[in-house]
Order: sequence, then structure tokens, then C-alpha cells
Amino acid sequence: MKKILLTLGLSTILVTTACGQTQEETKNAETEEKTEATQQISKETIQSTLLDSQLALAKDIREHNAKIEALRVDISKLDKVETDEEKKQLEQTIKDSTEEAKKAASTAQEALNSFEIKGKLSEDTKNSLQASLDDLNAYFEEVKSTLDKPLQTDFSKADDLFTSFEDKLASIYENADLLAPNMKKELQ
Repeated sequence: MKKILLTLGLSTILVTTACGQTQEETKNAETEEKTEATQQISKETIQSTLLDSQLALAKDIREHNAKIEALRVDISKLDKVETDEEKKQLEQTIKDSTEEAKKAASTAQEALNSFEIKGKLSEDTKNSLQASLDDLNAYFEEVKSTLDKPLQTDFSKADDLFTSFEDKLASIYENADLLAPNMKKELQ
């Protein structure tokens, strides 16, 4: 009889222990599912914040950059004009547009300096985004210094800074599972 009671007692303990482990495993699985859902919400929030920031940035910068791009188009035409009269007219147009383009670059820098990211981003993403915006700010600074001699401009340094801005931004977008925007087109 003692053996039967001992066997019955041990069986009860084993069954109770096994049930407890099953409940614990179920709780762990539920916690993991909730964590994954939270991460998914965070990714969606990051994507939304990045896209909203892109739209706001384009809105703030586009009109200023358009003036710079228009001047760059005129400067690129200098080598292609056929007559001296056309060249003189184009040179005068460039000289007249230079101050306006410099002011546009300064205004764009002011807009960048006051630009705020609205939404939730991780600290790393915020820092990366700020680094890309710093390159865009440096681009506008380089444009201003390049325009000190508007008829002898070389925008290669400015273009390198803009490319750096786009590359850093593309990396941020790719990490958030978004397609990288073409900011050159976005800001025209």
C-alpha cells in the first residue's frame, strides 16, 4: 500500500510540475508576440515620421533651392551660347540672379537650422538624420561661397555635399524598409 501511495504522490507532483511549465511557456510566447507587435508599431511610427519629415523638409527648402537650380542652369548655358551678344545677356542675367540665389541659400540654411523632426525616432536614427541635414546645410554654405565668382563657378564640392546628404538619408530610409527618395528631384 505504501508503494502505491508513494507512486501516486510522485505522479501527482510530476503532473503538477508539467502543467506549470506549459503555462509558463504559454506566457513567454504571449510576451514575445506582444514584443514583436510593439516593434512593428515602432517601425511603422519610424516610417511615418521619416515620410512626414521628408515632406516638411521639401516644403521648407524647395522654393529656395529652385532659385539656385535656375541659376545653375543659366551658368551651364554659358559655354553653349553662339554669339557674343547672347553671352553678354546671359552673363548679366547670371550676375543679377546671383544675389537672389545667395539669399535663397541663406534662407534655406535658416529653415534647416529651425527644422524640427516631429514624431518618434530612435536616438540613432535622429542622429543619422541630423548628420544628413548637416550635409545639406553645408551644401548651401558651399553654394554661397561658390557664387562669389558666378561666372567662374565650380559646384563640384557642393555637389559632393549634396550627394553625401542623399547617401546618408538613403541609408536611414533603407534601415526603415523604405525606398530612398531622390532629393535632387524632390527639392526642385
